[in-house]
Amino acid sequence: MLGAAFVVLLVPSADPAESLRVLRERCDRDKGTDWIRDGHDYLEEWIGSRQNNSLADLVVFGDGRSASDIACQIASAVTVDPV
Repeated sequence: MLGAAFVVLLVPSADPAESLRVLRERCDRDKGTDWIRDGHDYLEEWIGSRQNNSLADLVVFGDGRSASDIACQIASAVTVDPV
């Protein structure tokens, strides 16, 4: 955990292969890159990272849901402690 921060890991799908496909497609389309450099696949590493999952207070899977639905899920998970 990162102190008072509330960390959300947002990925396209619970299925790592589907997440990789979706993110690769988005990166190619929007950024013109596949995030593979010198044979190293950064997207695949990020998706499979145990560290990313362990740092997250909440893991949210997009799974084709609307942005407002995802935002509601995140908002309902956030708790604020009185100061």
